[in-house]
Amino acid sequence: MSQEEHRLQQRLQGAVKSTIEEIDKEKLRKLRRECTSRSLGCFDNASLTMEQLDNCLMQYNKPMEVAQNIIQNEMAKLQDRLQRCGSACQDAVQDKYPRLTSTSGKEYEGIKSL
Repeated sequence: MSQEEHRLQQRLQGAVKSTIEEIDKEKLRKLRRECTSRSLGCFDNASLTMEQLDNCLMQYNKPMEVAQNIIQNEMAKLQDRLQRCGSACQDAVQDKYPRLTSTSGKEYEGIKSL
């Protein structure tokens, strides 16, 4: 990987991390706090069985689970798009410079300078 590719990869990773941190601070922490606060109420009901307590806790933590699943799905979509984009770029280079992208190795070295 060239220095430029490494720099771009770090830039992308930084942007993704920054976005996730922003979502966490602006949305997820409030949701997590709300879920935790409501969950604590489950412990106040001494008449609940262990199973009922578990169900109560799961019910109040469901919104956080849904939010985390949404984030994971969106991250998977982003990664898939990036992989498809990389493949499309690689295909375009191979189409434009077939001799430079052959698998013999020596011709491949020429593509690094493009």
